[in-house]
Amino acid sequence: MSKAQSPGLTEIIKRDGSRVPFDTKKIAIAVEKAMRAAGEYAEHAPDIVADAVVKTLAARKNVDTSFIPSVEGVQDEVERVLMLEEFPTTAKGR
Repeated sequence: MSKAQSPGLTEIIKRDGSRVPFDTKKIAIAVEKAMRAAGEYAEHAPDIVADAVVKTLAARKNVDTSFIPSVEGVQDEVERVLMLEEFPTTAKGR
């Protein structure tokens, strides 16, 4: 899965409000499952998407050190990246 580190991203806020450790691999795994379900899986694509998401979140964290991503926010960013990377069926199906 993704080799990207998550600089400065140590936590994520779950739907129930609890905080858990941030894990880039979970993003890549979820993207891979969604791509396979949508019939748009391409080798390395889940890692590319996860890396792009982490890069955007890390940039926001650099600007606002109090920023902690939420599951919903990560999903929104995944959808945006999927559209940019031309995986529209996966983006709409999640």
